[in-house]
Amino acid sequence: MALVEETILRINDNSMAAYFKTTIDNLWKILISVAIVGLPAISLFYCFLGDTEYVESFYLISPVLLYAVFSIMATNYGNAFQAALKMKEIAFTSIAGMIVTVVATVIGVPIFGPFAAACALAFGMGLTLIARRRRAKELIGFQDSFFPVVMLLLFTIESFGAFFLDSSHSIAMSLILFVVSLAIVAKPAWSAVIELKNLPDRQVG
Repeated sequence: MALVEETILRINDNSMAAYFKTTIDNLWKILISVAIVGLPAISLFYCFLGDTEYVESFYLISPVLLYAVFSIMATNYGNAFQAALKMKEIAFTSIAGMIVTVVATVIGVPIFGPFAAACALAFGMGLTLIARRRRAKELIGFQDSFFPVVMLLLFTIESFGAFFLDSSHSIAMSLILFVVSLAIVAKPAWSAVIELKNLPDRQVG
């Protein structure tokens, strides 16, 4: 809600594009960093589950984490629509994403099972995110960075590594992946938190 309020207050102000860009870029850094560190942390937990029935759910973690990141960011891009009073576009992008999710689920589940459903959720929300991002850029005129693309690529590579760990159940490898991931994302994530915290609030009136 804070982002909505700030965007509304700055709707006719030259600082709006810069404020929205800074907020969005830093949110991307924080959320993807959490996902990157969270994946090996969860894989480490799975190492202690042994041969229980819960182990089979491990391969759902990557798409579910990705869905969570996309969902939060799609909501934040949607704040631009609320500020510009374009509420119908929020509904349109949500419905479009839901249709894609349903179609992908119906097609994929008979072949790949629950994994297809999790991937369909991430894919549908990803398309919603892309549509809202594109429209938000038109409404506000901000230019976001390519850093999220690099981070998402890192997460994808890490996901393949996590699938390997699933077959080996190696605690040592999980720990190494966790430490390396933390070392990579700690600085940009912490810098993003500080920058968001220090963003000036627009005073009413």
